[in-house]
Amino acid sequence: GGELEGMALEVERACLEAGASEVRHARSRQQSEEIWRIRRCLSQASYALGPVKVNEDITVPRSRIASAVKGTHEIARRHGISALCFGHIGDGNIHVNFMIGRSEDDRRRAQQAVSELFDLTLSLGGTLSGEHGVGITKLPYLERELSPDVLRFMSDIKAIFDPNGILNPHKAILRFAPRPHCGTF
Repeated sequence: GGELEGMALEVERACLEAGASEVRHARSRQQSEEIWRIRRCLSQASYALGPVKVNEDITVPRSRIASAVKGTHEIARRHGISALCFGHIGDGNIHVNFMIGRSEDDRRRAQQAVSELFDLTLSLGGTLSGEHGVGITKLPYLERELSPDVLRFMSDIKAIFDPNGILNPHKAILRFAPRPHCGTF
């Protein structure tokens, strides 16, 4: 309908303003399937840019997606590495893939790029983790986004459900000791 077409044109305009070289609309089921086939191949195709992938999963407000993608490419350029971004425009989730060589210097530059990516993400009102969670590699950065009080509160909740610390032991939340008043069910 009209509203959907208007939204599609708005997205197209935003993409072109952000530097997209081309925007395609699926006008048939076959075209839609082709777009999804390409999307499913992106992760593997990224290895054409470098043999090692350093991938992150950030989320920013939809209105800041263009700024996030532009900023990500600027970060990659400054560090002499490649970046491939794709994701879910509907919820602002961006998969950032820094593609690097195998040297220790490449890994160091990628680590610096990731740190800058997280600073950029937070400056845009985003979060360091989208659909893939925090994991282990984002632990050093978690305190940039969440206050010690919030992290302690999360630890309190974990202690209620896992008083013996057997569920995913020695991970992020356990670094913050639960408050003594935290009970169990």
